[in-house]
Amino acid sequence: MNPFLASALFILAYMIFWFVLAQIQNDNSIVDAAWGLGFVGVAWVIQFFYLDQFILPTLLITLWGVRLSTYLGIRYYRSTKEDWRYTNLKKGWKGNLTVQAFLRVFLLQGIVMWFLLIPVMQAPGFETSTNFLIIPGTILFTLGWLWQSIADWQLFQFKSDSKNKGKTLMTGLWKYSRHPNYFGEILVWWGIFLICTPFGYWWLSLISPVLITFLLTRVSGVTMLEAKMGKDAEYADYMKRTNALLPKYTVT
Repeated sequence: MNPFLASALFILAYMIFWFVLAQIQNDNSIVDAAWGLGFVGVAWVIQFFYLDQFILPTLLITLWGVRLSTYLGIRYYRSTKEDWRYTNLKKGWKGNLTVQAFLRVFLLQGIVMWFLLIPVMQAPGFETSTNFLIIPGTILFTLGWLWQSIADWQLFQFKSDSKNKGKTLMTGLWKYSRHPNYFGEILVWWGIFLICTPFGYWWLSLISPVLITFLLTRVSGVTMLEAKMGKDAEYADYMKRTNALLPKYTVT
């Protein structure tokens, strides 16, 4: 089967399943916990058709997706209400909220997932390559994965302490940039792009890292969070002396 079609069909079925579960739970933010495993599922569905071919992107996506869904799944399990981002989204919806939830949350995220996986969709059909971009791509992925993982762990530990309720984490990796987890995420996808560049159409694969960079810096990541948090005086000061994404040493 065409890997692009196989991926689309899997993602549609996957998102419908989580959409139904979200309606039962009355909490659309469950999609965050499902996000990473969706990528893992698609990668292995594609790999199934090419078991004896290039498997590195599939393994890296599995490492990334399992960790991310585990982290977000624990966060979802510990929460007592729907994430504020999804609650705010519903305020602007018109018409049937259930239909809007499917179209604006689950289907939309499924479409984004498909575009991000374009490099991976093209890679398994080729034999293992010795192209020089695979090494720097793997290094970039590893740095991004470690950076994001450490940042998420530090944030998890910080929020687990009730004394920090309402406070902003400004130590560890969060001392060097305000969103180290997003910085790591961006590095991950640029790494995947480099690894898969020798396969298929590189200009088509470029959609993936450009899209995630745009979304995290201009739409759902930095912009959305700081529109809310920037009103706090302490955070506003944090914004003045700390970069949003690129790590920069600051004296405090």
